[in-house]
Amino acid sequence: MGVFMKLKSLVAAAAFIAAGASAQAAALSFSPVGGGLKADLSGIGDTSFTFTLSSDYLFSSSVAGVQITIPGLFDTGAPISSVSLNGTAFSLASSSTASGPVISTTYTYSLLNYPLSAGSYTLDVKATGAFGGVATLAPVPEPESLALAVAGLGVAGFVARRRKSA
Repeated sequence: MGVFMKLKSLVAAAAFIAAGASAQAAALSFSPVGGGLKADLSGIGDTSFTFTLSSDYLFSSSVAGVQITIPGLFDTGAPISSVSLNGTAFSLASSSTASGPVISTTYTYSLLNYPLSAGSYTLDVKATGAFGGVATLAPVPEPESLALAVAGLGVAGFVARRRKSA
């Protein structure tokens, strides 16, 4: 009876791991924050996040996962192997800290101020473990707004120069 229970537990654990390792899909839901939009990213295993834009934005995102190692005893392995947005790969940075025999390595994938036009996008995270992060969208300034700002600076400079010479 004890062997049957152990076998049953092993089969259940294997099924749970297989279910977690399969690819998942999720729609990103952006919420207003400041002058832009923000969405939280989290998951376990390969996950694809989809979203659609109705206008132009600057996209920034950071996704991180942690590897835990105890040399000679335990190693979770790198939790994330790649992150991409419609095929554009994010850059990788990693940092390690040690606390006694435990080594913690954080892998962070980032893509900053990437211009996006109106359309549909897929953010793919290839992972074997848990990860978390955030995606933000900042509106792209209209050319008229930039021209008005430059004109305003020009007027302010002209006024300052006249006051200085008078």
